[in-house]
Formats: sequence, C-alpha cells, structure tokens
Amino acid sequence: MKQKKRKGSVIVLAILALLIPVLLATVFLQSNASDNVKRGNVRSVTLVHGSREEEITDAEEIAFFVKAAAESDPIQSPADELDSYRRLDVVFHKYNRDVAYVFYLSDSENNCLASDPEGNYFLFSPEVAKKLQSHRLLKDYALSFAEYPTLSLNQGGKDYAPCLTEGEWNHVRADGEDARQEIRAQSEEESVLPQGEKLNFVFSIQPDYCSVLLTVKDGEILYSGTYGEMPAIHLEEDTPLSMTVSCDWYEKDDVSYHGSLSYSFDLTYDIPTLCTLEKTSAAPGGGFVLRIYHSASPQIAVTPSFTFDKMKITKEADHWLALIPVSQSATPGTYTIMVMGSDVEQTLDVTVTP
Repeated sequence: MKQKKRKGSVIVLAILALLIPVLLATVFLQSNASDNVKRGNVRSVTLVHGSREEEITDAEEIAFFVKAAAESDPIQSPADELDSYRRLDVVFHKYNRDVAYVFYLSDSENNCLASDPEGNYFLFSPEVAKKLQSHRLLKDYALSFAEYPTLSLNQGGKDYAPCLTEGEWNHVRADGEDARQEIRAQSEEESVLPQGEKLNFVFSIQPDYCSVLLTVKDGEILYSGTYGEMPAIHLEEDTPLSMTVSCDWYEKDDVSYHGSLSYSFDLTYDIPTLCTLEKTSAAPGGGFVLRIYHSASPQIAVTPSFTFDKMKITKEADHWLALIPVSQSATPGTYTIMVMGSDVEQTLDVTVTP
C-alpha cells in the first residue's frame, strides 16, 4: 500500500515538474506580449528622432525610460498642438514584442508628455522631463534652442536655405551647463526673388536684431539696413544678387541662449517671362511674330498646333524672336502656339483665317 502511495506521489511530482516550466513559460510569454512595459523584460530601447537612431542597452537607462513611460500621470490632451513639440519615438524591445511610445518634448519641464500605443497621453513629472532634456543622447535635440537658429527665405511660395551660415551660438543645457558652438554650414542653394516681392524671412528662433545687406554681384549696394525697414526691390531685368543677413540674439535673464549668426544667399532677381505676339490672327501663307522677354532659358521650343512651314528662332539682344510661317495648306480655325523653356511654359491662342 505504501508502495502505491509512493508511486502516486512520484507521478504527481513528475507532472508538476513538467507543468511548472510550461506555466512559467506561459506567464513569461504573456508578460512580454503585453503593451505594459513594466510587465515582462525589456531587453533594449530604441530612440528615434529625425534621421537619428540610438539603441540603449544599459540596464539603468532602460529602467529610466520604462519608468518614464509607465509611471507618468494620465492627461486628457496635450497643452499645445503636437507639431509644436519635438517628437521622440521610443520603442521598447521585449523578448517577443516591440512596444512603441511617442515622447513629446518642449523647452519647459512642465510640458513634456508621452503617448502610449493606444493613443493615451501622460504628463512627465518635472524631474523626469529635466532628465530627458539633458539626456546624453538627446541634449542636442530635446531643447529647441540647443540647435543654432535657422533662417529660410520664403519667396514665390518656395523656401530657400542660405548657401552659408556662420557665427557663434551659446545655450544653457537642461543640466545647467553652458554649451558654445562655432557654426559654419555650407550648401549650394540658389534662391529666387520674384519681381516686386518683399523679402520674407522665416526664423526658427526670432532674433533680437536683424540687418540686411543686398548687393548686385558687381558690388553695387541695393539696400543696407534693418530687415523691418527694407522695401520691395524693383529692377528692370533679371539680375544676380548677393545677400547677407546678420542676426543677434541678446544675452538676457529670461532666455537660455544668445549668439550672433550671419546667413548668406545667392539670389536671382527674376522678372516674369513675357510672351507677346504682334498679331493673333494670320491667313495661310502669312505668319506670326512671337517675342519672349526676360527668359534665361538656353533654348526655346515653339510648337504651333496648326500646319506651319520652316520656323526661325533667334536670340536677340534682350529677347527671343520666333518667326512662324503659316502653311498654305493650313485649315482655317482656332489654334495654339506652345512656348517651352527652362523658365517658361505658356500657351497662346491664335486664329488661322480663311
């Protein structure tokens, strides 16, 4: 009898020995399949902002990001529009699942937040926010003024970057340390200033002082003075220009940055291309005289929709000239003449008369 009991106990222990690992494995997998980053094991964390991607494997840093995501206070909605924050994608890598959060960072430690995979929002405590702002992997990104101010020129519905930016930029990091940068950034950007438009500057951080020096390439000064007093420029022909914009951000008690930067632009003053016809109707055997003014195109293509004889296109002193003979076999009716070039695309209506 005792032997039977002993055998029964052995069987029970054997079953338990098989079941316990299965149960533990099930609990482990379920925990790691959860969106709750405090459940299961986070092996690493990936931070993505802009084109930069960093992976964190240090246990203490992983624990900090897990705590930031899981222990912040729930809120109904952000205080500001989301595009006013700097977005940081935070991906927690568990053993069998990735959990994606988004951290929204601002310059204020009282206005940094996160959203979980379900779209719920959470507000970081000031202590956590300051640690994020001064994190070694984020300090050039977490504060808007950590990066030097940018300037773009918005003309004719397009944004143009400077061909050269140089100067000095200073800011205070979230940990209280001063940071100083010597700036020199170059590009091959060329900008266009349409006729009659005022210069429209777009700053990432508005300067306290801004002056403009605008010159013709040969050195003739068109304007030198403050940006706010600059009038629209009116020239009689397409002209290559140079412009230097000098800006200062003053050192003040209520801001955490200061510096002086200059932005240089290569500009083309662009007068709109003008296509004119001496007349808009001609009979078979006659022709049209087309002139194209203010075009910098190295070649001009002219395509009539009526039957025409050999066309002659020449470059005159200040315009292109196209002589378009109407073929004797052309059928009377309404037609078009299409003009194509690198800076012109226009269709003119004409009539071939009986």
